[in-house]
Amino acid sequence: MSDSEGDRIRRVYRHYMPTVSARWDPDNIGNRVIVRDRWRLTRKLFERSGQLSLLHGRVLDVGCGVGKVLRGFIEMGARPDKCVGVDLLPERIKEAQETYPDIEFHCANGEHLSFPDGAFDVALAFTLFSSILDDGTAAAVAREITRVLTPAGALV
Repeated sequence: MSDSEGDRIRRVYRHYMPTVSARWDPDNIGNRVIVRDRWRLTRKLFERSGQLSLLHGRVLDVGCGVGKVLRGFIEMGARPDKCVGVDLLPERIKEAQETYPDIEFHCANGEHLSFPDGAFDVALAFTLFSSILDDGTAAAVAREITRVLTPAGALV
């Protein structure tokens, strides 16, 4: 990310996360329903597209936060040793590593992923692009995600 866009995201999340995280408390039944429905629909999309087998390959979550989405994909069949999460914010990576020690996590900028071309079968970007306001940065991140996906890979 350009320094200014990366710095802006870091500033926003520094103030945003404590307040918003409380709103997404798993004890809230509405939040549990939203999460349950998201996983049900995601699994259905993989099954209908015939791509459920992709979950047996390598899975990358760009903007992984604290790792909850990757954990959900593991519950759908992905292997923890083939899952990788990257996030711009080191404190989120630290929490992810502590919470999910069986998953590989890296503090990284989505514009410059340190993985070879075609390294992943599935890439996840659940809320990534809603956090990036600069069009050039968003395009660069999208190009980088495309680069690390196999030609038959899936972007969720």
